[in-house]
Amino acid sequence: MNSNEKLKRLLEMQEHPERYTDEEIRQLMADEECRQLYEQMVRVTDALYSDKTTEKSKDSTIHYSLKKIAAMFIGVLMIAGVTFATVHIMRRSGGGNSKSPIQEMRMSATSQHKDTLEVDSAVVTSPVIFEDAELAAILGEISAFYLVQTVYQKEDSKHIRLYFTWDKQSSIDDVIDTFNKFERIHITRDDKKLIVE
Repeated sequence: MNSNEKLKRLLEMQEHPERYTDEEIRQLMADEECRQLYEQMVRVTDALYSDKTTEKSKDSTIHYSLKKIAAMFIGVLMIAGVTFATVHIMRRSGGGNSKSPIQEMRMSATSQHKDTLEVDSAVVTSPVIFEDAELAAILGEISAFYLVQTVYQKEDSKHIRLYFTWDKQSSIDDVIDTFNKFERIHITRDDKKLIVE
């Protein structure tokens, strides 16, 4: 089964789990590529939503986690597809240099992941508006979007309520600067962690 078929099957299982047996799901998860991606995404979503304890919120978190897994899987496949198509077009047109396809793919993949954690503006839609929302809820969405983890030094910080407009085209550093303009909030970034003091 190729990557596209695996993706299609994962999405189908997510949308209509009643159509599949436990054995069919186990067979798909037996695939090393699917399992590793699934486990990595579960760790990220578990870290973001570990403080939700009610059974109802656990069920919705699992459903949300599965959607995030599917979205991340689609993103990885799209990047791989675009990279492959670019290399293929460059080789056919003769406009490429003498680098091998693997070198080209590595260069393209490297350019996709910058340490600045800036977001591609083509993917972003309109700003997100939070009205009287808790800081934990706001930072939960922002952390998931920028693929960072939020660490609270004080439990009370999670419950600060805000009216906040988030422009997804802004870099994570710009968002942090905006938050730090509030009187009761101070956020610093340590690589892939947001530290709320």
